[in-house]
Amino acid sequence: MVMKEKSSVFGTEVAQYRAMLRIGVVIFTAGLFFIIVSYFLFSGVAESIFNMIGYLSFFIGLILMGHGYLGVRDELKKMGQRKKYTLFGKISIFFGGFSATIAAFPVIAVPLGVVAIIVGYVGLKRGDNTYATAGLIAGIIGVVAGSLIEAIFLITGISDALIYR
Repeated sequence: MVMKEKSSVFGTEVAQYRAMLRIGVVIFTAGLFFIIVSYFLFSGVAESIFNMIGYLSFFIGLILMGHGYLGVRDELKKMGQRKKYTLFGKISIFFGGFSATIAAFPVIAVPLGVVAIIVGYVGLKRGDNTYATAGLIAGIIGVVAGSLIEAIFLITGISDALIYR
């Protein structure tokens, strides 16, 4: 038996969580933008402000994305969809979350993201419909963000300046 979704003033609960997930993605992306822009501003105060706004937006976006994803998952579970966990999914979410969080350090973030993608894919093939998906997404975000930051380092020559300080 499938339960019908409750409706509130702001729409169904699943719609609210999906909106929260989308807002989280936008704030997360804005945070990455501010972090990347802060590397181009070499004055002390402006760099600090952009860096602070970037990391704050980055983590708030991560929290909103996680809450939105988990809310949608739980609401769908209440409506009759069964969730399944695997060890691969839990490992994927760990490595993917860590990779996305430390994207400013591409040497560490990109390999961890690749591990998260591979393990998340294996988890999805074994039927995990919860953590493996989130780990796969976080791993992709970590790889893309880390690669983008590394490309900016190489183009601007910042990596040499960071190594030889």
